[in-house]
Amino acid sequence: GNPATMTPVRFYLRNKLKSVGIDVFDVSDESATESVDAIWLLSAPFEVLYRTAEAIELNKACMGQHGRKGFYVISAKTHRIFCQCPAFGTRFFFTSAERQRLIWHLIGSVKHNLRAILPQLRYHGILACIPLHATSFRNSFLWEHLWNPGSQHSLDKAAEYYGAELGFYFAWLAHYTKWMTFPALVGICLYFQDRDYIGMSPYAVMYAVLLCVWMSLYLVMWTRYCNLLRVRWGVMDFDDREILAEPREGFTGKRRISPITGKEEIHSRGSKRFAKMYLV
Repeated sequence: GNPATMTPVRFYLRNKLKSVGIDVFDVSDESATESVDAIWLLSAPFEVLYRTAEAIELNKACMGQHGRKGFYVISAKTHRIFCQCPAFGTRFFFTSAERQRLIWHLIGSVKHNLRAILPQLRYHGILACIPLHATSFRNSFLWEHLWNPGSQHSLDKAAEYYGAELGFYFAWLAHYTKWMTFPALVGICLYFQDRDYIGMSPYAVMYAVLLCVWMSLYLVMWTRYCNLLRVRWGVMDFDDREILAEPREGFTGKRRISPITGKEEIHSRGSKRFAKMYLV
């Protein structure tokens, strides 16, 4: 947008986003509504995304040295491996979920007073940051999942588009639905067998025991299936480092130099924290 017509807060935010390599495009003319007077489209070139992937040590699938597909951490040591990928340097190198994760990390790296800037600007009219859909890819995956629920190909597409977290959700829905077939059929048979029976049916106890065995077996098989998907999607070493690295929005404290990292941080005394936990 034109800097002359922007509010100071909006102008400050745009410059902050550009400082970390994010391209800001103003699409307010086509999409603005009565309640929203400015809409920005955020993007980033491949070089910025790849540099961010190195910073967060993104685990990405790629063909290895012997022609086998595997997962490698993007770093200076594995740069030669990723350069051999046909899609390297194009917008198809990163999946939809990976691009969203990298751009969101860039947005979170924009700081004001040692905190992420976006939550602080909600009081100034910055409403939300929403990823856009790739409609054709999403519709093809949803139709495939509808006609062949739980197929490995459709689950891989879900993890590629939505990320591994929602990929596990789709996998659980399909896995649980298939496993519910057996107790459902047995329950229907018992219903018609005992509908004229007065009092508790002797088959009810057998059915309850059967459900206990079925539940234990289902939990074991789901755990095994989860481990298979974690290896397939390269999330065996998933942790919450990115989430725990930033203080939450409502965290308050004094600024100090961390004795561990040597960087400036916001610190709250343990006595205050315990007082809130046990006295409030």
